[in-house]
Amino acid sequence: MVRQNGGDNSPSNRSLWLQLGLVAMVGVNMLLIGGLAILSWQVFSPEEEANTVSGEQIAEQQNIFPTATLRKESFEAEVIVATAEIGIKTATPTPINYSDAEAVLSEINIQVAEIATEGPSPTPLSNPFDLGGSIAIELRRNGYGNIWALAPGNTGLTRLTAGNWEDRDPVWSPDGSMLAFASNRAGSWDIYVLSLNTGVVSQVTNLPGYEARPSWSPDGVWLTFEAYSEDNLDIYIVQANGTQLTRVTTDAAQDFAPDWSPDGRELAFISYREENRPEIFIRNLNVADEVEGTQQFSLSTDIVPDEPRWSPDGSSIMFVDLAAPLKFIYVQDRAAPLTAPTNVATGQFPAWTPDGTGLIASLRQGGRQFLSTTAISASSIAPITIPVDGSVKGLDWMSSGLPISLKGSIAEAQTFQDPPHWQEIVSASPATGDTPYRLVTIDQLNTIDPRLSDRVDDSFNALRIRLFNEVGWDVLGQLDNAYIDYDASLEPGEPRESWNKAGRAIDLVQAAYDDNRIYITRENESTLTYWRVWIKIEEDPNINLGEPLRHQPWDFTSRYLGDPIAYDNGGVYESLPEGYYVDFTQLAEDYGWLRVPALDNWRTFFPGIRYWRFEHRADLTWDAAISEIYNDDLETLPTVEVSVQIVAPTLQAIPTIVQPTATFTSTPVPTATFTATPTNTPTLTPTPTLTPTVAVTRLGRPASP
Repeated sequence: MVRQNGGDNSPSNRSLWLQLGLVAMVGVNMLLIGGLAILSWQVFSPEEEANTVSGEQIAEQQNIFPTATLRKESFEAEVIVATAEIGIKTATPTPINYSDAEAVLSEINIQVAEIATEGPSPTPLSNPFDLGGSIAIELRRNGYGNIWALAPGNTGLTRLTAGNWEDRDPVWSPDGSMLAFASNRAGSWDIYVLSLNTGVVSQVTNLPGYEARPSWSPDGVWLTFEAYSEDNLDIYIVQANGTQLTRVTTDAAQDFAPDWSPDGRELAFISYREENRPEIFIRNLNVADEVEGTQQFSLSTDIVPDEPRWSPDGSSIMFVDLAAPLKFIYVQDRAAPLTAPTNVATGQFPAWTPDGTGLIASLRQGGRQFLSTTAISASSIAPITIPVDGSVKGLDWMSSGLPISLKGSIAEAQTFQDPPHWQEIVSASPATGDTPYRLVTIDQLNTIDPRLSDRVDDSFNALRIRLFNEVGWDVLGQLDNAYIDYDASLEPGEPRESWNKAGRAIDLVQAAYDDNRIYITRENESTLTYWRVWIKIEEDPNINLGEPLRHQPWDFTSRYLGDPIAYDNGGVYESLPEGYYVDFTQLAEDYGWLRVPALDNWRTFFPGIRYWRFEHRADLTWDAAISEIYNDDLETLPTVEVSVQIVAPTLQAIPTIVQPTATFTSTPVPTATFTATPTNTPTLTPTPTLTPTVAVTRLGRPASP
């Protein structure tokens, strides 16, 4: 425009150009500030009282945003930092419109990448397995559970224990040189320690009852564990060499699943001392009085917590919700008791990664077992899983690896071959026809029609003998049903494709439930309800392989007692019973007999409960199973009779165990406030009476006020 008016390049004109340039620069700066003001007006409510943003407020604002998309999360932090740097007054933040914010920032030249932000990096671990170390796994195969180790990044497992008994609850010592676990290898459940350097197994406890679920003190000298004595579960501590046994809890409620805090001064555990429902409690070892030194940590009316595990830095506690259909795993801040926990993953038997940034858990999907790892900072990201052959029941992860040279019992375990716990033998080949298998009459079986398919009769007999040896009475000697004729009428509402018609299903006698010889615990998986059957052990000095119940049985009969809560929920949880029990559902699964889910109408239709039904499908369709024993004319071959001998129960051979010796370097007792002599049980306040009008939770329990 100046040149069109005939202007030249004189000093006066150059001065005019400089002045115009300065005015333009001021205008640009005003636009920049105006743009940021518009952005802050969009982001923050103008009606709120304004305050200058501090560094702590910036960190708090970063934490309120979702973590699903890391790019957006980082972008939000940049917006907040840029706003704070130029001193704009801000109020309580609200979610940002990403497209508008990006448009504004694209016009602003701010080096936000050079501004340090507070708090941890939001970038998750690419693969928690990259942390290395060793993962201890309680793995159940061929009817028994033993302990194995997995080196993250490798596919092969290293066997640490072997034998026809149960080894479970593995936990590494803090220095990685020893492994504590529970085992019934000597007849009853006790605590053992395996030296990884020598392969020597030492028995730590030898109480007359049951001891399990050990946890190490941070100095590696002590162990805490749960023990059942005088019809009650309590928490104990003992030196790893078997000396200085001390009882920690004496409450009349069941206390179990202890875990030792990293600072060595607290124990987290599960207890029923709060309104007869399980909660996490923390026992302060610095306080002598149990009542004063025990604090309730969780408040979970809708949750059934189990397996509490301290984070490596002691700042939080992780636990699993057994009532959740997907088995949610939660993390709760230690400094915030009785607050809502954060859901971080799904699975069971969770354990922290060695650095505390993530977790590993057992995950079961589609009938297969997986190990699943999740980074806590990115729990919305899909977990990394690896398949495992067998059933995982316990996990623990340490930072160090196994010794290069395996010695003693560990070396022997590498060559151990698990014997088959049963072998299915076809009793008699069919002479003619297109029906490949016969029905077999089971000897000494009291039921309407004591026949099963020749393809499953041996597994049934093997399971029957195993149960008789472990519980002291013939659980499967009487059934409500075994084989049912193809044309037999079923209960109204039951599916026509009954596996009893294929000779591959059994119905436990329901009278045993009425006689309190079996108890049922409820388990939810996905949208289905399942039941776990526990068989009570006879009071016999030669039978002591069971364990106490830790989770409340389900009471079906309460639905008929006029309680609207019980009626609507198909029953309620009842108090924990006394005595020792064997997990029938687990043993049945070992022999191929799987439980079935309840029908959708089980709350109002009693036959739909089906806790008594177990089927041996062996990956067959119902039509294929029917075709094994029926020809095209729905005729079967002549029945074969097979006898089975039920003998008196016998205990397994006692393995050679090295008795504990004082080989560990002792440190002072964790606290001088405990004594080995049990204290008197405190007087408990009676449980408040609940009225039927109280709101109902998804577990059938009254909601907390």
